[in-house]
Amino acid sequence: MSEGYFHRVIRETPTRLWINNPTLEDANKAIAAGAIRCTTNPTFSAHMLKAESVNALSVIDSIIQQTTDDKTAAELAQQRLVKRGMEKFLPLYERKPGLEDMVSIQGNPHLDEVPHNREGYRS
Repeated sequence: MSEGYFHRVIRETPTRLWINNPTLEDANKAIAAGAIRCTTNPTFSAHMLKAESVNALSVIDSIIQQTTDDKTAAELAQQRLVKRGMEKFLPLYERKPGLEDMVSIQGNPHLDEVPHNREGYRS
């Protein structure tokens, strides 16, 4: 198997690759291509409803049996759907703790009440 572009970038530069909002299949392909981390944003659950609707609906169905609060249900859906991707990256963590592995979850920016300064950093 020939070395792909991403593997060459990793070998020749300090650049490390992440994938954004991956399905399980996307995560597998990204890891094979050299991605070491992933990130999700608030649209992740909506993306999963389109990309993996059967699984996403199953997760949501189980959550609405547990709570009638819409906000709580939405947060749980995001957490549980992201967890599946986190499990894909767990072997990277086990291989190189702290160097490869991170899965970040961006929260709802409308709920962020901490002001930022002009440079974008929290005050």
